[in-house]
Amino acid sequence: ELEQSGEQEFLVKWKGMAYVHCQWVKRSALEVDPANKQRVLRFLKALSTHGDSGVSENTWQLAQDGESVRVDDEPFNPEFNLVERIIAEQPQLEDLPPKWLVKWRSL
Repeated sequence: ELEQSGEQEFLVKWKGMAYVHCQWVKRSALEVDPANKQRVLRFLKALSTHGDSGVSENTWQLAQDGESVRVDDEPFNPEFNLVERIIAEQPQLEDLPPKWLVKWRSL
Protein backbone atom coordinates (compact mmCIF):
# COMPACT_ATOMS: atom_id res chain seq x y z
CA GLU A 1 0.00 0.00 0.00
CA LEU A 2 1.38 3.42 -0.95
CA GLU A 3 0.28 6.40 1.05
CA GLN A 4 -0.04 9.87 -0.54
CA SER A 5 3.43 10.66 0.85
CA GLY A 6 4.77 7.78 -1.25
CA GLU A 7 5.95 5.73 1.72
CA GLN A 8 5.10 2.04 1.62
CA GLU A 9 2.75 0.62 4.26
CA PHE A 10 2.06 -2.99 5.21
CA LEU A 11 -0.99 -4.53 6.82
CA VAL A 12 0.49 -6.16 9.94
CA LYS A 13 -1.10 -8.96 11.95
CA TRP A 14 0.57 -8.74 15.38
CA LYS A 15 1.78 -11.98 16.96
CA GLY A 16 -0.42 -13.05 19.85
CA MET A 17 -3.25 -10.69 18.88
CA ALA A 18 -6.49 -11.32 17.00
CA TYR A 19 -6.96 -10.27 13.38
CA VAL A 20 -9.25 -7.47 14.53
CA HIS A 21 -6.05 -5.73 15.76
CA CYS A 22 -4.32 -5.70 12.33
CA GLN A 23 -2.86 -2.29 11.51
CA TRP A 24 -1.35 -0.46 8.55
CA VAL A 25 2.25 0.30 9.52
CA LYS A 26 4.78 2.36 7.57
CA ARG A 27 7.82 0.49 6.28
CA SER A 28 10.19 2.85 8.08
CA ALA A 29 8.50 2.11 11.42
CA LEU A 30 8.79 -1.64 10.83
CA GLU A 31 12.44 -1.47 9.83
CA VAL A 32 13.54 0.13 13.12
CA ASP A 33 14.06 -3.41 14.45
CA PRO A 34 16.68 -5.33 12.37
CA ALA A 35 14.66 -8.56 12.62
CA ASN A 36 11.62 -6.81 11.15
CA LYS A 37 13.76 -5.36 8.37
CA GLN A 38 14.70 -8.91 7.32
CA ARG A 39 11.03 -9.96 7.44
CA VAL A 40 10.04 -7.05 5.21
CA LEU A 41 12.81 -7.86 2.71
CA ARG A 42 11.84 -11.56 2.63
CA PHE A 43 8.19 -10.61 2.11
CA LEU A 44 9.02 -8.25 -0.75
CA LYS A 45 11.30 -10.87 -2.36
CA ALA A 46 8.55 -13.52 -2.13
CA LEU A 47 6.04 -11.04 -3.53
CA SER A 48 8.24 -10.27 -6.54
CA THR A 49 8.97 -13.95 -7.28
CA HIS A 50 5.26 -14.75 -7.38
CA GLY A 51 4.78 -12.23 -10.18
CA ASP A 52 2.49 -9.90 -8.27
CA SER A 53 2.09 -6.61 -10.08
CA GLY A 54 1.78 -4.73 -6.79
CA VAL A 55 -1.94 -4.29 -7.27
CA SER A 56 -4.07 -6.33 -4.93
CA GLU A 57 -7.06 -8.17 -6.28
CA ASN A 58 -10.38 -6.59 -5.41
CA THR A 59 -12.38 -9.14 -3.43
CA TRP A 60 -15.31 -6.80 -2.71
CA GLN A 61 -18.32 -6.00 -4.86
CA LEU A 62 -21.00 -3.39 -4.38
CA ALA A 63 -24.40 -5.00 -3.80
CA GLN A 64 -27.60 -3.58 -5.24
CA ASP A 65 -28.53 -1.98 -1.92
CA GLY A 66 -25.20 -0.13 -1.78
CA GLU A 67 -23.61 -2.43 0.81
CA SER A 68 -20.13 -3.87 0.18
CA VAL A 69 -20.11 -7.64 -0.16
CA ARG A 70 -17.00 -9.80 -0.04
CA VAL A 71 -16.73 -12.27 -2.93
CA ASP A 72 -14.05 -14.63 -1.58
CA ASP A 73 -14.45 -18.39 -1.58
CA GLU A 74 -14.73 -18.25 2.22
CA PRO A 75 -16.92 -15.32 3.25
CA PHE A 76 -16.03 -13.56 6.49
CA ASN A 77 -18.71 -13.65 9.14
CA PRO A 78 -18.68 -10.32 11.05
CA GLU A 79 -19.92 -12.13 14.16
CA PHE A 80 -16.42 -13.66 14.45
CA ASN A 81 -15.37 -10.29 15.95
CA LEU A 82 -18.06 -10.36 18.65
CA VAL A 83 -17.46 -11.83 22.09
CA GLU A 84 -20.13 -14.34 23.11
CA ARG A 85 -18.91 -14.76 26.69
CA ILE A 86 -15.83 -14.37 28.88
CA ILE A 87 -14.53 -17.74 30.02
CA ALA A 88 -11.61 -16.69 32.24
CA GLU A 89 -9.56 -13.69 33.36
CA GLN A 90 -5.84 -13.71 34.09
CA PRO A 91 -4.53 -10.70 36.07
CA GLN A 92 -1.27 -9.20 34.81
CA LEU A 93 1.73 -7.83 36.65
CA GLU A 94 2.47 -4.12 36.80
CA ASP A 95 -0.04 -1.75 35.23
CA LEU A 96 -0.99 -4.01 32.32
CA PRO A 97 -4.63 -4.85 31.61
CA PRO A 98 -5.78 -8.41 32.35
CA LYS A 99 -5.78 -11.15 29.72
CA TRP A 100 -9.16 -12.59 28.82
CA LEU A 101 -10.07 -16.01 27.49
CA VAL A 102 -13.21 -15.50 25.42
CA LYS A 103 -15.67 -17.52 23.39
CA TRP A 104 -16.21 -15.76 20.07
CA ARG A 105 -19.71 -15.70 18.64
CA SER A 106 -20.37 -18.19 15.81
CA LEU A 107 -17.08 -20.03 16.32
